[in-house]
Amino acid sequence: MRIDSTRCLFSPQSASFHSSDEIDWPENIIPIFQPSKAPELNPIERFWEYIKAPLRWENHETLSQLWERIQEILGQLTLETVRSLTGWDFIVDAVFSAAS
Repeated sequence: MRIDSTRCLFSPQSASFHSSDEIDWPENIIPIFQPSKAPELNPIERFWEYIKAPLRWENHETLSQLWERIQEILGQLTLETVRSLTGWDFIVDAVFSAAS
């Protein structure tokens, strides 16, 4: 998530290779580590839920038909929809609160 023209928030999974002390994060990247086993706090989970919802009751005879349908769903996404699904104000507010 972009905070401004120079800084971004990055929310990696809680895998050990994402939280290693050896990672040298660039100054303009702010990692936000979410607790493990808390998918409701991970913005990408809401995005996947949104993508999968129209597919829930559909049956496709081939993988290529499924892939075409997924591309159709992705093609209908707007920037505003993606922002509403993944841009959580409480995350940005927490970062600014911690920084002040």
